[in-house]
Amino acid sequence: MSKLFFVTDVESTGPDFARHNMYQFASVPVTADGVVLSGIAFDVDFSTKHHDPETLKFLKRDLGITLDTLRRRKNKVSPLFAMTEFDRFITRMLHETGAEKAIFVADNLAFDWGFMHTYFHRYLNKNPFGYAGRNIPCLSMGRYGKRNAWEAFITEAHTHDALEDTRGNAGAFAKMINDGLRV
Repeated sequence: MSKLFFVTDVESTGPDFARHNMYQFASVPVTADGVVLSGIAFDVDFSTKHHDPETLKFLKRDLGITLDTLRRRKNKVSPLFAMTEFDRFITRMLHETGAEKAIFVADNLAFDWGFMHTYFHRYLNKNPFGYAGRNIPCLSMGRYGKRNAWEAFITEAHTHDALEDTRGNAGAFAKMINDGLRV
């Protein structure tokens, strides 16, 4: 069965998938032979009023982002729109590449997959990735014997912008595939 890997990153206002808000996400497909394709990104409007105080401190201190900054983003879309369009993107990319299965891949699988799984079920009552994904640091451990070896291959700076982080992670994941990683 041919696979298409969707390297994905989530930015949020806290760690609790059910209460806090995913305010941005991006996903970049990588083919089974290590080709990075064009991705998709969304600035997502808040779905709840709950935010983690420690996360908000980090966002302000390290990134200069406040709740007001997030509320005033001009290109934000509803969570329903973002999840519907992401689902359509996955279907279209599978069709265009001839792949049969979408595989979720992330730098922090538990966090990123947890938010995406929760939002997919909350808004579409399904998760096109199913119930599993692949964690890049674990794949790095298996391929290179070091959990963080993959970080040397990141192709863009880690800025906590979902699309920039995802493109960088997708480049590293593609390099791992080209180095012989079997997923």
